[in-house]
Amino acid sequence: MSITDIFGSVAITAFAAILAIAVNLFNIRDRYKKWKDGKQKSNFKKDYKEENPDFEFSLIDVSNPAPGKCILSSRILNKSKEVKYIESISYNFQFLDNRKDYEPNCFFVDGEKWPKRLENGERFHVSVDFSSSLINSLYRYWQYDVVVYAATRSTTGDLLRSNSISYNKLTNYLPPIEEKYKSLAMILSQKTGSHPRHIEATLWQLQIFNRVTSHIGKQLQQNQIPFEQYLIERHGLTPTIDPWYHWDKAIWEKNILPLEVEEYLKSIISTQIKFTS
Repeated sequence: MSITDIFGSVAITAFAAILAIAVNLFNIRDRYKKWKDGKQKSNFKKDYKEENPDFEFSLIDVSNPAPGKCILSSRILNKSKEVKYIESISYNFQFLDNRKDYEPNCFFVDGEKWPKRLENGERFHVSVDFSSSLINSLYRYWQYDVVVYAATRSTTGDLLRSNSISYNKLTNYLPPIEEKYKSLAMILSQKTGSHPRHIEATLWQLQIFNRVTSHIGKQLQQNQIPFEQYLIERHGLTPTIDPWYHWDKAIWEKNILPLEVEEYLKSIISTQIKFTS
């Protein structure tokens, strides 16, 4: 064997070794990348977080809806290489200063069939009328630092959370509270010692519903306004434990209009008694 042959075979062997090392390095890099991606994705199976790498999930408030309506649209894009099945979407409230506290969420019966099948690159969106959810929750969330977000999950355990929207921003879609109710709330708060925001939110609900409901009555009572006594004396309701639960149907059937409530509240203002606790 000649020297040339020897050096040639050595060169080939060295090249093969270098190639093998390079392949191993690439394999190690790929394995590390897969491990890192897997670890990252596993975090999205433990809690609802934004920016899941396999999905694009956004929540928007639709501009220029019908007057007095708040429409939310949820949009999901499957960015993974797998077929994904998405469960029904919930809409959630969160206090920003206490993110761990659980708040009841909202589901909508919208005629959609779930789960939704999404292939790679396929999009899906659904819109809901969020107006009633806003109105019913004004007393709890309005004027606080609260956000609304959408959440869902896949059938393989992916937990998905959309971006958040300010609750107070969404209430701008509702009919604005009338000035007379703002003034009445302020005067009543001075009379009763309650916070004007609580009374104003309640009167805003009264304006929108255009009638008394059991939760409106309960909220007035909680703010040192003897509305329970008023319903017993004026509308003949029977005293009971937990009246706002037991009176719910009766209050609705009596259809007590805002004007009657206004007159009653003004009569409280004109009295010399302070209804403070």
